[in-house]
Amino acid sequence: MNKPGTHIEQDMLWAARELTMLALCILIAGAIFNGECLAGELPEWVGKIRKDHPRLFFDSETWPEVRKRALGPERQWYHYIKARVDSLVKRVGDKGGLDAKEYGREAAWAAFVYRVTEEQAYIELSKKCLDATQQRWVLIKTRRWRGGSTMSASARGRA
Repeated sequence: MNKPGTHIEQDMLWAARELTMLALCILIAGAIFNGECLAGELPEWVGKIRKDHPRLFFDSETWPEVRKRALGPERQWYHYIKARVDSLVKRVGDKGGLDAKEYGREAAWAAFVYRVTEEQAYIELSKKCLDATQQRWVLIKTRRWRGGSTMSASARGRA
């Protein structure tokens, strides 16, 4: 039998907290997208979100306008994102790969820049970001990762 405070109990407590947070997020998202927003009426653009799945904000029909906007009125934002992605491309090239950490945002940014430019280097970076993120979670699961996290030790149930 395990003593209180063992890693198994801590992992179970952490998993329970994570599942509770996930359930709350799902409930909140459901309330928002069903029009039961606590802040009042939803913006007009919410009505344009597709009802089918996968629920993406752009598809083959809307992409040309998204690209045009990224290169037009939103070009300052696009160039900011592209500069961050280009910096990561260089860093990956210099190091030969990515450390195991969370790269979800970077993967999305790189995929977006790929869609705008159609340059293969960006989609390859996006894949590397996803691989590094997956590797991080494998290391966490097998307890071989001791890097930083966006969650405190007490939030993870490790305090």
